[in-house]
Amino acid sequence: MRESTLLLLVVIAWLARKAYPEYGVWPFALPLGYLALGAYHWWTVTRLEKNREKAEKRAVAVQMQEYRRLRDALRDKYDPNNQWNEATSVPREFLEELRELNDQYRDAQRAWFGPEWDEDNDD
Repeated sequence: MRESTLLLLVVIAWLARKAYPEYGVWPFALPLGYLALGAYHWWTVTRLEKNREKAEKRAVAVQMQEYRRLRDALRDKYDPNNQWNEATSVPREFLEELRELNDQYRDAQRAWFGPEWDEDNDD
């Protein structure tokens, strides 16, 4: 609902009330109807969409938390003392398992980081 439209309708109703006092408060029926329709739309559409989006975000957050836990467990499995230099010495098995883990959680990562997150990925 646009607040400017509602304000304009109220001003027009106020002017109509001043110009035609015999109509009483009936000129304010249009702004009240507009307000009621806006409230109905919010209640039936907007509120439900926002609740659905929040639930999806919570589900993605749970998946990402699970992904991070599994990724850290994988790292601890191959490097228990945390002594790796990733630029030079990463075991091939670790990279394969990490790639599989990333493939399993690709949808969650895409939802978390955005669709452009893996555009440069050639896989």
